[in-house]
Amino acid sequence: MSLDDLGLIPTIKRDVESFQQNYPNRHLRFILGEELENGKTALSETMILTVYRIFQEALTNIRKHSQAENAEIEMSVKKNSLYIRVEDDGVGIPDISFFEKGMDHGFGLSIMRERVDLLRGKLDIQSEQGVGTKIQIWIPLGLVDDRRRKA
Repeated sequence: MSLDDLGLIPTIKRDVESFQQNYPNRHLRFILGEELENGKTALSETMILTVYRIFQEALTNIRKHSQAENAEIEMSVKKNSLYIRVEDDGVGIPDISFFEKGMDHGFGLSIMRERVDLLRGKLDIQSEQGVGTKIQIWIPLGLVDDRRRKA
């Protein structure tokens, strides 16, 4: 079943379960805010697809690059924005200054930044080698288009 069939939140939950089954030595915790869990927040079609692609990239980074034992992904609504936090206890990003200067050496992070920019959002990355990485994203609600459906 696809994103169109299931919706954003059920598809993400399915992907988290799949990750947990395929990588049992890595602990992935998914935190979902009540506003999204109970379907009270309607997202545009554009936002649903773009947020899902951001989520997929975050999961890929945890799987391929972080070498983390523990990771957490949070999605909630804060101050009229969709808030996404991805945090892990992995190796960290080797040289975050490249990303900060817009010269991302990791293709995935630059794609993530482009997607956040598309939604007029904000992306913040904090990383320390040997400690882990924390990515925070704020995407304003209600700015992209009028066609909405439950997340």
